[in-house]
Amino acid sequence: MPFDLSEEVRDEYTILFLQGVYNTQTIKHMKPRLYELAEEWGCKIIVDLNEALFIDVSCLGAFLKAHRTELRRGGNIVFVNRNDHIRNAFEAVQMDRILNIVPNLAEAHDFFAAKEEAI
Repeated sequence: MPFDLSEEVRDEYTILFLQGVYNTQTIKHMKPRLYELAEEWGCKIIVDLNEALFIDVSCLGAFLKAHRTELRRGGNIVFVNRNDHIRNAFEAVQMDRILNIVPNLAEAHDFFAAKEEAI
């Protein structure tokens, strides 16, 4: 199954771009980097799912663990650009009620700006 993970730093954000299929076989290539970023104090992470074709429950579990870690460390993770399949996967296990989800990168910027104003 094809997959790719790329990373870009824009301003104070780290954006992870997931492409292809993320399941129990391929998640091991994403988890270490996601967890490493989540451990940084105050880190702002955006996970762009625009090119993700499929994610399974192991991927959702990794997202949840990183989200909880980041919250304890004073940062946030935002998930953007979900396609219909990814949206359904999030909703099936009610992750859409727990994780920070916005439609696109511009709104992720607004999300982080609002968090900073609240402090």
